[in-house]
Amino acid sequence: MIKILSWILVFCIALYFFGVMGLAFVSPSLIPIILGVAIVLAVISGGLLLILLIKERIKDKEAEKNDLNKY
Repeated sequence: MIKILSWILVFCIALYFFGVMGLAFVSPSLIPIILGVAIVLAVISGGLLLILLIKERIKDKEAEKNDLNKY
């Protein structure tokens, strides 16, 4: 899941730059739509990625604490 969210974030960054640089020559009316979609997807993906990484870190800390208690 972390890899998928990371790739979505990379895709959103690429879509943002394409929207800013490339769509100005093609159709300026599409720029707000493309940028809006890219920003919304990036915020959702970034938030979920942050939550998953925090959960994984908490799980690692608990496993590390259990390993230290064995000795």
